[in-house]
Formats: sequence, C-alpha cells, structure tokens
Amino acid sequence: MIKVLGIAGFLLLASCSTLQQGATALGCSATGGVTPAQQLACFVKKAQEATVQVCGFLPTIATVTGILGVGISDAFMIAAQICAVVQPAPGARVAVAPSGAYGSVHGVPVKGSFVGRR
Repeated sequence: MIKVLGIAGFLLLASCSTLQQGATALGCSATGGVTPAQQLACFVKKAQEATVQVCGFLPTIATVTGILGVGISDAFMIAAQICAVVQPAPGARVAVAPSGAYGSVHGVPVKGSFVGRR
C-alpha cells in the first residue's frame, strides 16, 4: 500500500499526465483500469530499483515521491540525484543528519538504507 503525502501527493496526482508518461516508459501500464495510485506505486518501485542498481541505496517512498513532487519525473534521474547525495567523495565518510537524512535533493530530505553491495 502506498501512503500519499500531503501537498506532494496532491501535486503528484495533479500532474498525472507526466506521471503516466514516465510510468508508461518504465513499463507501468497506463491503460486497462490502472489507477493513478497504482501508476505512482509502480513509478516509485522503478525509481527505488534504479537507485539500488546504481549505488546500492534503497530510498524511502517519501523520498522518491517528494523528489517527484518537485518536478523530476524520470526514475533514472531521481536515482542519479539520490546517488550523488549518498555517495561521498573518495576517502570521505557518509554524513547522516540527526533526522536520518543523508542530504537533500532540491530540498527533499534523502532517507533510506544501503542494501546489498557497498
């Protein structure tokens, strides 16, 4: 089940045509009775999978929907921007704020966990 977050959720559903295009490009059906919430869930899953594949980090649903809510509607761009935040420069350590965020993408706190390889 997906939890829609306040204004971000409203903005996501209001920009449904952009989400449909992005979701369709990722193999998420845009026809056949699929609801906007189902398309959003599919898009979030694809963005999470792409992020894990690129840098071994699994972002939270709130992180992905927050970034989508600021206008980035490409799952692979979301993955690249999250990975840029969570991967420190060589020799540096990953800094985690007291809030649990690793940093932010366009003002959206990046939260999640590292999985698999590191």
